[in-house]
Amino acid sequence: MENKHPTYEELLTRVKDQEAQEEIFRTVIKQMENLYAQVASSQTEIEQKNQELKDERVKLQLLNEELQKAKRDADNANKAKSEFLASMSHEIRTPMNAIIGMAELLLDTTLSNEQQEYVELFKSAGDNLLDIINDILDLSKVESGQLQLETVAFDLSELIEKTCDVMSIRAHKKNLELACHIMPDVMVDVVGDPVRLRQIMVNLIGNALKFTEKGEVVLTVENAKTTKEAGNMKNRELLFSVSDTGIGIPHDKLDIIFESFTQADSSTTRKYGGTGLGLSISKRLVEMMGGRIWVESEVGKGSVFRFAATLGIPESPHVHKAHSRPPEPDIKGMKTIIIDDNVTNRLILKNMLSGWGAAITEAENGAEGLSEIRKAASARDPFKLVLLDCRMPGMDGFGVAEQIKKEPGDVGMAVMMLTSDNRAGDTARCLELGITGYIVKPVKRASLKDAIANIMNARSGASKNVTVFECDISVEAPPKTLEIHRPLHILLAEDNEINQKMALRMLEKRGHTVVVAENGRKALEALEGEKFDLVLTDVQMPEMDGLELVKRIRAREREAGGHIPIIAMTAMAIIGDKERCLEAGMDSYVSKPIKQDELFEAIRRLVFLPETENVPSRAAGETEDNADADDGVCDIALAMSGLGGDEELLKELAVIFLENCPKQMADVKTAISQGNSKAIEKSSHAVKGSVGVFCANLAHNAALKLEIMGRENNLAAITEAYLSLEREIARLTISLKRALV
Repeated sequence: MENKHPTYEELLTRVKDQEAQEEIFRTVIKQMENLYAQVASSQTEIEQKNQELKDERVKLQLLNEELQKAKRDADNANKAKSEFLASMSHEIRTPMNAIIGMAELLLDTTLSNEQQEYVELFKSAGDNLLDIINDILDLSKVESGQLQLETVAFDLSELIEKTCDVMSIRAHKKNLELACHIMPDVMVDVVGDPVRLRQIMVNLIGNALKFTEKGEVVLTVENAKTTKEAGNMKNRELLFSVSDTGIGIPHDKLDIIFESFTQADSSTTRKYGGTGLGLSISKRLVEMMGGRIWVESEVGKGSVFRFAATLGIPESPHVHKAHSRPPEPDIKGMKTIIIDDNVTNRLILKNMLSGWGAAITEAENGAEGLSEIRKAASARDPFKLVLLDCRMPGMDGFGVAEQIKKEPGDVGMAVMMLTSDNRAGDTARCLELGITGYIVKPVKRASLKDAIANIMNARSGASKNVTVFECDISVEAPPKTLEIHRPLHILLAEDNEINQKMALRMLEKRGHTVVVAENGRKALEALEGEKFDLVLTDVQMPEMDGLELVKRIRAREREAGGHIPIIAMTAMAIIGDKERCLEAGMDSYVSKPIKQDELFEAIRRLVFLPETENVPSRAAGETEDNADADDGVCDIALAMSGLGGDEELLKELAVIFLENCPKQMADVKTAISQGNSKAIEKSSHAVKGSVGVFCANLAHNAALKLEIMGRENNLAAITEAYLSLEREIARLTISLKRALV
């Protein structure tokens, strides 16, 4: 068979096919080369990105280290600031103690009118400087996070009325009306921080009084629209308003007035004084209470400052003594006329009396009031009660009362005078004109109830001409001197010579004998050598400070028995000072500069028995437990009343309490050591229930505070709260043992 060779055309075709395949291979190879190049480029970019990420990570690490260092520096700065403030507070308050204290002592001596004016001037300047120091310290505490709110049960109406009582002195000096109005539906048994709430109200009322030259300042409290739930405890939001008829605030300044060291106009600082801190502190405190603060104002027409604050509703309302809640007077249908030129005062009185069922008529001046009185008498439907403003333009209150006395016939009207001040000679004129009651504004709900009750009692007595004169407060009268039940032998531990002399003079003028120790070590030596009724100790002293002194005294007492009352006197003002003093074993605490009234009130509460007509002195051989029981720990009379006067039952309950309370307190302590919130709540609730029958409000509130902390799992300050309860239970135990004797 013959082999067939490819033709030329076939060979040419094969060559072309091979060339085409080679071209395809070359294209594929080129594409692969391009792909490899792209992969290499991407890998380079990835490596660059990785490097950039590494660089960023290093930068972040450095930044984090810088932030941590800045935080450490800030913490150290805050600590240094706190220590500096504590030190500066001591250094400033120590001379302030001498200035204000010596001024008070001088005012108690015989002075010429000119000398009296000078002393009152520098005492006022000292008080103003102290207010500025306190404001700066408070602002610092808030900014550094050191200020913490208390959670205790208190009576809101009592707090507001006492606040207005104090502020009314400033108002009366400027001839301004100061009124407070709590709406009838406001629940006044609340839980919160009464001290800080009072501080806000004082700042706002003080601010209003400062910038008001004529007219009025009115504090109003009403329910806000919301009720919040927090665990098992309801919270009520209340709206507080302070309105004035002062100079007003420009619209463009309304936002900045709440900033620190800021007032609407720098000229106001020169004219009215102040630092511009009060509103800033108030704003921070309101925000801590879960609320907000704002202002509405018009230049020349006055301002209204409002703030909303959230307060708790206690589990057991009406925890206060019965006298804080007098019953509504039975005046339903009593025909009453209110004669007052101030529309706000008329509104407040009308709301109070209408709530008790009285039939109200209003008159805005004396002539109109007399016309209404005569009209009612002619219709043989006379008024039974006249509420009469003392200081009115035209015919004043005394002029109206004088005309009423001249009216023919005996219509049986009772006249009550309401005044914005209390001037010399008013008492005599009231008696002369047959005025039944006399109350200084702002009129407190409880005072008005008591006054009306006195009127009704007088009218129902054997003699229908009996008059009852009641002066609620006296603005111009000097502070009431506390009666000395018996002279005390007092140990004073104080290193500052000026403060030593001032305290010595105060105490010796009240009939007490005093031994001075210049530091804690010498105070301990003095206690070894003789017996004292009371120890007053400074906190900061050389060699041994006041805290260490008290710890050693209490350690000795645990071994040998007994308990000596100890009061701390400190010029420090940083958060926790009071707690540290009480935790160390102090019984009470007063801040420097020392005010005589505050000091002697603390002494009275700790040492003296409840005031009676005849206070027995300590008998020979009387036990220390008997002697050291505190006034105000419990109300045995009120407790007896709650048990229907059954003294034997009260004693039985006291015996049961004394037997069971140590175990209950041990349960509380165990729960705290275990950090068991529910057990803390349960055991504290048991203690609260045990003390309630004895009307022991301090112990009740201390147990309630622990119960709330357990319920809310808020254990930050649980140790201090327990120590407070432990102290109150110890004091209650002493009082009950005395009651069993």
